[in-house]
Amino acid sequence: KELLGKDYHHDQNSENTLFLIMGPGRSGKTTYCKTFFESNLKIGNIGIFLSSTLTKKQYQNLFNSLSSLLESNSFFINPFLREQMNSLETNNSVCNDSLAEVQKEIDKIIFSSKIEQKNQQNKEKEDNTMSFLPQKRLCMVLDSLSHLFNIFDEKDVLRFINTLSFSLKNNNILSIFTIDDTVVPKSIIDKIRPLFDGVLQIKLDEKDDDEIV
Repeated sequence: KELLGKDYHHDQNSENTLFLIMGPGRSGKTTYCKTFFESNLKIGNIGIFLSSTLTKKQYQNLFNSLSSLLESNSFFINPFLREQMNSLETNNSVCNDSLAEVQKEIDKIIFSSKIEQKNQQNKEKEDNTMSFLPQKRLCMVLDSLSHLFNIFDEKDVLRFINTLSFSLKNNNILSIFTIDDTVVPKSIIDKIRPLFDGVLQIKLDEKDDDEIV
């Protein structure tokens, strides 16, 4: 609602799917994504959570109240852990290849979801029945772009973001990316901003009594 200025309805806002949250560290970007992700899982949607800073256990702890839904309705991807598993020796070539592998994995999830929806529609037609259950839709969180720029080459991250954003938009997948605009150069942010349908900027103000708002 904050991003669109009104409640989100898929059919009415199918062209507004990709959003960027900017703000300094510890300003609540991950908490915002957590609320978004949880709300989607609770209504039966499928979530993709991409983070290069969380382990699988930390991810599970982040959503400890939804442990059963996490197993059935979500996918967790950490490109850095994938790279570590594929090679004991870290190098740029392996790291950059892992981003391409992440894109392939996301594309597979999207394809599988579309096939599942198609099969459900065909089954309803064959049985001459109408399901009153809402169709499962995909949503995605990428938290955060800042760390990707730290561990991968800039040009490879930019290529990855461009490819991923097109795939998400093309399939109408509501998605939120986060970035720390105090550590990522403005020149990079200016390159990726046009890819997003909306930007939410979180700012921190320090009051006289040292309270952070």
